[in-house]
Amino acid sequence: MIRRLMPATLVAVAIAVMACSSDEPTGANPTPLTPAQLSMHFDTLAGQVSPGDPRLNWYEDIASIVALGVTPTAGQMHINGAPAVFETATEIDAFPDSEGGKQVADSTYRMAAWGPATRPTQFLDLRVRFVPNKSGTADTAKTSITFYLDSTGKAFSDTTEIVQLQLITNRGLCQRTALQHLTVPTNPCTKIAVNWLLGGGTNVLVISPADQVSGTHLTQ
Repeated sequence: MIRRLMPATLVAVAIAVMACSSDEPTGANPTPLTPAQLSMHFDTLAGQVSPGDPRLNWYEDIASIVALGVTPTAGQMHINGAPAVFETATEIDAFPDSEGGKQVADSTYRMAAWGPATRPTQFLDLRVRFVPNKSGTADTAKTSITFYLDSTGKAFSDTTEIVQLQLITNRGLCQRTALQHLTVPTNPCTKIAVNWLLGGGTNVLVISPADQVSGTHLTQ
């Protein structure tokens, strides 16, 4: 079960939902890859890069989400002041989140977004972490958005964005795809729909308030 929702105060922006294709255009409209095919594709790409390549983390983030049956949705957005279209997939993790082997949160909500290509050159990582305070007090929600400009690892980060999850709808059990190079969480998983609202910040991610993104999953 989801244990918390974000605070309601924010400057609303939104992500437009459009039909999704994970292949690059070739004249005719290609048949979109299924989540299982897409997860295996990024798993294969991960097996082709060196351990220090920044794209390895991108591919792992993407594959670990879509391997649970999540169909990405295309989002219209502004990044660093310029319009862009990115594929987006969202994960809600109810298990601890760590960095460098140290636990930094007892649960994390995450959105991964990438340039609409089978070999993306840009990646966006949005995380909302619930950091435990001392016993008897509410957790602190910390958000961060990191935009990787290209595959060299150049990145622009913003920790001032305000993120809210709304309207969570259960979609049924996940159908986990086995990967060869990357890891998919083994805990029980239920697919859900989530509406995100994002706002504030310094224009890393600015989207107009008419639409929303959905089609995600919950790990319990």
